[in-house]
Amino acid sequence: MTLLRTVVFTTGFACLAAGTAAAQFDDELAKVVVGPMAGVSFSTLRGAGVGDADIRTGLVAGGFVTVGITPYFAIEPQVFYIQKGANYHADSSGVALSTAYALTYLEIPLLFKARYPITEGRWPLIVSAIAGPSIGLNVRCDYIDNDNVSTKCGERNAGPYVSDPPANGLDFSAVFGVGFDFFHFAFQARYDYSFSNTFQGSNVAYNGPSDIHNQAWLLTLGYKIAIN
Repeated sequence: MTLLRTVVFTTGFACLAAGTAAAQFDDELAKVVVGPMAGVSFSTLRGAGVGDADIRTGLVAGGFVTVGITPYFAIEPQVFYIQKGANYHADSSGVALSTAYALTYLEIPLLFKARYPITEGRWPLIVSAIAGPSIGLNVRCDYIDNDNVSTKCGERNAGPYVSDPPANGLDFSAVFGVGFDFFHFAFQARYDYSFSNTFQGSNVAYNGPSDIHNQAWLLTLGYKIAIN
């Protein structure tokens, strides 16, 4: 009889605890959350004529709003400044040359988040799959020469066989990645794949149709503030 009571009590307590944790989980994920975010970008240029483009490291800074539609699905619009571009390294007659294209965007992605709790409780550890479209507004584009002198894109006289057009004002891309949320912190790792031509008119490496696109890997950390 004592064993039966123990089993019944333990089972009832476990069910109550699981129900409470699930209710807390549902309540937590259904909230509207806002917060700042910051991180680092690793970007380069791809496409015909980009040459040996290397990774360029930049900063990411902005904010986000997470709207929980269900406990397991949310929509997250973001807005942030991001530094993109590419570095170039060459060796000409034994002389090392380092140049770069530095592009800055105001980026506005709309992310869709599928969420799943790894642990439960008041502040569960949550893993997310994120994907969605993004639009970038170009606010600056510079060519940086080997002497670290910056020239605005489109204003450099690159010679008769190498054009240097200005950057396009808009950049459309798709975002894919994963996220981890714990307590007030939200970490995301994502890949930003651009469908738009980065530059106007001719290619930056030869006089031909432009086919140069941004691509970037982002690591960001956000601080969550529940507003309801």
